Amino acid sequence: MPGKERHHKYIHKYVNGSTAILFLFDTTKRTSFEKVEQWINDCEKCDIPIKILVGNKIDLSMTKKNLINPVTKVEAIALARKYGMEYFETCSVGEASIVQVFDHLFNSLLALIPNPPDPE
Repeated sequence: MPGKERHHKYIHKYVNGSTAILFLFDTTKRTSFEKVEQWINDCEKCDIPIKILVGNKIDLSMTKKNLINPVTKVEAIALARKYGMEYFETCSVGEASIVQVFDHLFNSLLALIPNPPDPE
């Protein structure tokens, strides 16, 4: 769901009964990090077994020196630990791709299956 305030009243309709949820924020914009905690708190009311926090645009936060108060990895890890989540950093280019996030998501989903199929 987009991070717009007008969507907060609908969050339970969309996430209730979900098995997994990804919370994304822009590492170059502190406001998006602050808002993601509001979304996490809203979703705490729903029983979602797999929750993953994703910081996006890490390439920009590392290369642009004129950013005002970017979100640090330490802050993001602390937030993820606070809510019992894994934390990943991604960008659209380079080593930190979204593939790692989806690999973790896939493996976490498989772990929830009582007798998962053999991948071979």
